[in-house]
Amino acid sequence: MTDTSNPFTTLEKQIAAWNTFVSSDDKKIDHDEAMLFTHSSSQQYLRYVHKSVELEQLRYYYIARRISDLFWQHNKAHRGKDTPGYPGHYGCRVRLRDRKFEMYWFYNEFTRKRGADGYNIISHYLSRGDHYHYLRSTFSLAQDWEKPVIEFVEDNFAVIRRANANLMRVRQLCSWNNKNLIEKIEYSNKT
Repeated sequence: MTDTSNPFTTLEKQIAAWNTFVSSDDKKIDHDEAMLFTHSSSQQYLRYVHKSVELEQLRYYYIARRISDLFWQHNKAHRGKDTPGYPGHYGCRVRLRDRKFEMYWFYNEFTRKRGADGYNIISHYLSRGDHYHYLRSTFSLAQDWEKPVIEFVEDNFAVIRRANANLMRVRQLCSWNNKNLIEKIEYSNKT
C-alpha cells in the first residue's frame, strides 16, 4: 500500500498559502490571472474528489466482499448431509458495476431433479425493507447456524450501504458544484 501522509502535508501547505493569499492586500497581484487559476484549481479539485469517491467505493466493495466471504465460509462448513442445519437456504452477493454498488440476499429453494440425482436450485431475491438494512423477519426461515452469521454480515452490510450512500451524495454534490462553477465562469466571461 502507499504512504497516505504526504498528500495531507501538501494540503496543509496549500491551505496555508491560500490563507496568506486571500488575506494579502498586495496591489501587484493580477486578479484576472488569479481568478483563472482559482477556477482551474477548483475544477481540478472537484474532478479529484469525484475520482476519489470512485476509489473509496472500490475500498467499500473490497470490505463487503470479505464480509460476504465470511458468510460463505460458514455456508460451506454446513454443506454435508450429516451437518446440522443442512442445507442452508440463504445466500448473499456483493456486486459493483458502473459505480452501482449492491449487497443483497437471496433465498435458495431446492427442488429434486426429475429422473436424476440431485437438486435444482431456484434463487429468490429478497427485498430490503429498511433503506439500508434488511428486516430481521426476512431471515425467519434461517437454520440455527445461519441466523447469527446472517445477522453479523447484514449489520456490517448496512453500515457499508449507509457509507456508500453518503459517498454517492458527495459525488453528486461535486458534480453540481462543478456545473455551477462552469456556469459562473461562462457568466464572468460575458461581462
